[in-house]
Amino acid sequence: MRRHMERQDSPPLVRPLHAPAGKSDANAVRGTPAATPVALPRIDNLRRRVPCSETRLEEDVLAAILTSGDGTPLEALTHWRCMAALPFAGLYRSIDFALSNCTNSGIRRVGVATQYKAHSLIQHLRDGWSRLWPGSGESIELWPAQRCRNHDCYRGTADTAYQNIHVISEHAPTEVLVLAGNHLCRMNYARLIEEHRRRNADVTLAYMELPLADAGQSGVLSTDTDHWVRTFAEKPLAAANGHGTAERALVSLGVYVFDTNSLIDLLRQDASDPGSWHDFGHDILPAALAAGLRVLGLPFRDAATDDAGYCRDVGTVDGYWLANMELLAERPRLDLHDPAWPIWTPLSQLPPARFSGRGVARESIVCAGCEIFGDVRHSVLSVGCEVGAHTVIED
Repeated sequence: MRRHMERQDSPPLVRPLHAPAGKSDANAVRGTPAATPVALPRIDNLRRRVPCSETRLEEDVLAAILTSGDGTPLEALTHWRCMAALPFAGLYRSIDFALSNCTNSGIRRVGVATQYKAHSLIQHLRDGWSRLWPGSGESIELWPAQRCRNHDCYRGTADTAYQNIHVISEHAPTEVLVLAGNHLCRMNYARLIEEHRRRNADVTLAYMELPLADAGQSGVLSTDTDHWVRTFAEKPLAAANGHGTAERALVSLGVYVFDTNSLIDLLRQDASDPGSWHDFGHDILPAALAAGLRVLGLPFRDAATDDAGYCRDVGTVDGYWLANMELLAERPRLDLHDPAWPIWTPLSQLPPARFSGRGVARESIVCAGCEIFGDVRHSVLSVGCEVGAHTVIED
C-alpha cells in the first residue's frame, strides 16, 4: 500500500523564494555578468578533510530539480501542465521519482525550478510534499524565473541555475545535485555523492551504456579506465568525439553533482557568453572539461537491486507510452512494488476500483476510483476512469 506523504504536525513548506530586494539582475538577461551574489567561503579543501561517513547529506547537499521545459514534444499531454507534473503509472507524477530518490538518499533540501504551466505541479507539491520540517533545515522551495523578457524567462537549464545563484549561495551547500524533473528511475544519489567526494571530483555525472540510436539529444561521453570523462558532446556533435561509427555509447542521464564553487564559476562564465545555449549538456559540461576540471562519470545502478539501472526520459509521446507499457511486464525493470526503494506520492481520497457486471482487466494497472464495466487489456488507467459496458481498452 502506498504511504501517505503528509505529516499532520508539519506546516506547508512549499513556498516561492524571490531575489532579495535590490538584487534583481536585468543585465544578465543580455549576457553580461551578474552583480556578485553573497560570497561563498572556499569550501573545497574543508570538504575534503571530512570523511564521507561523517558528513550528512541533508546538511551539505542542495538538490536542484529543473522543470522549465515547455513540453512541446508531448503535444496535448502538456497543454495544461509541465512535463514534471505529467501523470505516470496512473498514480504518480513524473517529479515524484526525483523527489523520492532525494528522500530515500537522505537529501532534504530541494529547489524546484518552475516556469511553464506550473500550476498543476505546484498543487502536487503542496498536497504531497509539504511534510518536510523547516526547523531541521529540511525544505522544498519553488524557484520561479527571476526575470522575464520576450516570454523567455529561463533561456536554458544552465540559465535556470544561474538565475538562482543567490538562492544557492544562501544555502551554502558543499555540493549541488542537478536533476531533471521528468526522468523515471530509482537512483541512490548518496552513492554518487560519496564517490564524488572520495575521488575528489569537481563534477560527477551518471551515465548508461545504450545503443547510440537511443541516445536522443542526450550527452554522449567517453571515459578512461578510471572513469574520468575525457570527451562530452550532445548527440549532434557526437561524431566529433569519435562516436560517429559506434553502435553503443555512454549516454549521460542528466544527473550531475557539482562542487558549489565550481558550479557558480561555470554558470557565471556561461551567462556572459552570447553564443551559449545556456544548457548543462551542451555548454556547462564541455566548459568544465575545457577548463581542466576533474569530471567523473559513474555507471548508473538500480538503487534497490544494484543491477544495471533502468531510466526513461518521458520527453516524447512514444517514450511516455513505452514507459507505461513496460510497467505491465511480469517482472518490470522499474518495480513500483519494491519496498526497498519506495516511490512516494500523495494518496487520492477516492474509493477502490470497482468491477461490475462483465467488467474485467488483464495485465493492467487500474487505479483508485475507476469503474470497469467493459474489458481492459494491457493498459494503465489513471484515477477515476470509467470504462463502459461493451467497451474494449487495449494498449
